[in-house]
Amino acid sequence: MELLELAVRAGYYEVPRETTHRDLASKLDLSAGTVSDRLQRIERRLITAYVDWES
Repeated sequence: MELLELAVRAGYYEVPRETTHRDLASKLDLSAGTVSDRLQRIERRLITAYVDWES
């Protein structure tokens, strides 16, 4: 949740993006790869919760 909140506040989901994986990673003392992986997992959970896959 901390990563998602930071990403939203930092403008990661704006178009164009206002921050990068590397920027977010440095604020959380993580690698950019870890941030990328965790955001993908978060996004997948949110999308699959939102979309009705049984239709």
